[in-house]
Amino acid sequence: MIKVAMVKGNGEIQTIVCPSDDSLYTNGESYGEVTARIIPFNTDTHQALELWYWHNDAWQTREQRPNHLSVWQGHNEAGLPTLKS
Repeated sequence: MIKVAMVKGNGEIQTIVCPSDDSLYTNGESYGEVTARIIPFNTDTHQALELWYWHNDAWQTREQRPNHLSVWQGHNEAGLPTLKS
């Protein structure tokens, strides 16, 4: 079994799915407006949704949002994650 993170264009994970058939998604393939990124099955889904983002062809971590109204903005010129509160 696999888990697949569906990643938006800004690197944020939109959702994580556990397909019934491992061949339903291909790593790096676009599906509509998101890209599939296969992650280890034992990944903590909640933690990945809160702290992970895709940048420079690898998973990066960021600080947790200070509240539910904060919006992920992507990266600044230095490549650091930014939030809009």
